[in-house]
Amino acid sequence: MTDDDFITRIGEILLAAGKQPAPEVLKLCDSQLAEAEARIGMVPPMLLLKLYRGISNGGFGPFLGLLGLGGGATDRAGHTADRLHQIYADPDDGNPARDWPVGLLPICEEDGGQYICIDCFDESLHRWCPEHWDQSLPPQSAILPLDLDLRDWLGAWISGLAAPATTEPLP
Repeated sequence: MTDDDFITRIGEILLAAGKQPAPEVLKLCDSQLAEAEARIGMVPPMLLLKLYRGISNGGFGPFLGLLGLGGGATDRAGHTADRLHQIYADPDDGNPARDWPVGLLPICEEDGGQYICIDCFDESLHRWCPEHWDQSLPPQSAILPLDLDLRDWLGAWISGLAAPATTEPLP
C-alpha cells in the first residue's frame, strides 16, 4: 500500500469512527512547514508531512493525538511538535550532557506526560520519559526505542479503530 493509499485509508476510518480532528485544526500549509523546519533545523519525515497535509496538522492519532507543526495541534501545555523540539534542544551551557538528540521530534503526548518521538533520519519511534530523567545525565538515558516506525504504529492504532466497523485487512 502506498503512503497516499495509507493516508486515504486512515481518513476513511477516522470518518467512519467519528474521530476526525477538530475543525479548527487545518491541514499543514507551506508557511507552517517553513516555520517548523526553521525551529527543528531539518525537514520532518515525509510520511508525517503527508499525514499533516492529507488529513490535518495533528489532532488525530493514538493517545492524545499527533502534535502538529507550526500552528497545528498542541499538547496539553500548548506546544506543537516543533516548539517542543525547540524547547528540548535549547542547549544548556551549564550542563552539556543535557543536549537533546539531533533529529528527534516529539510527535505525540501520552496520558502520563511521556512523549512518542520520531527520529527524522530513520523514522524510528522512541518514547521520551521525562519523569525518569536524571538531569545530570544525557536525555538519551530516558529515551527508549519502540522498535516501530510511524506507519506500523499508526497502522496498529487505526486497526483498533476499524475493528468494529470493517473486516478489511490493514497494512
